Amino acid sequence: MEELQKFMQRNSRRISALLILFAAFITISMLMGSGPTGSAWIASRTIATGSKISVADISRVKVNLTTDSSHYLQGGDSIIGEYTTSPIFTGDLISVNQVSRIPINLTLQYLPVGIAVNDLPSDLQLSDLVDIYVIPKDQGSLPTLIVHRISVQSIDIKSRSLGGTVAISLAANSAQATLIVDAESQGRLVVARDPF
Repeated sequence: MEELQKFMQRNSRRISALLILFAAFITISMLMGSGPTGSAWIASRTIATGSKISVADISRVKVNLTTDSSHYLQGGDSIIGEYTTSPIFTGDLISVNQVSRIPINLTLQYLPVGIAVNDLPSDLQLSDLVDIYVIPKDQGSLPTLIVHRISVQSIDIKSRSLGGTVAISLAANSAQATLIVDAESQGRLVVARDPF
């Protein structure tokens, strides 16, 4: 018994190091075995609000959602042909609240607007949320924010590559559409991507 105590005292650091290594080995082996256990739907490209989901819009990925699994659509759920209730961006997991079997009744108008190529972000994309400003023709007036956080529904890629004016379509309610059309008659419109 005395010899065992002496051995333990002389080799306590080595024993502690071995125990730590053993615990690390056990932890690593447990983590290696806990990979993705399920699958979910992810957006392959940006899908605008109210769009009908097609095969090209989505793909299935392996994920481990643990406690959040009820919030997202599982890979086995059929969502092709359903409609989006909010914009879904490329790479986003699709949540239960973002799809509906019934087409949503959008009270939005798709307002076409021509914006100078230098007055919008060069990497503007479908479903980006933007703010619209007007720079009045009257030199005595200051630039003004017209509308805040409206969605871009389409961008004419051909007109963007040619320069000059880029045709974009904005999803606006009737009040916002009136403000934009009125502002367009007063001066130059500028599009700024909303950071959130």
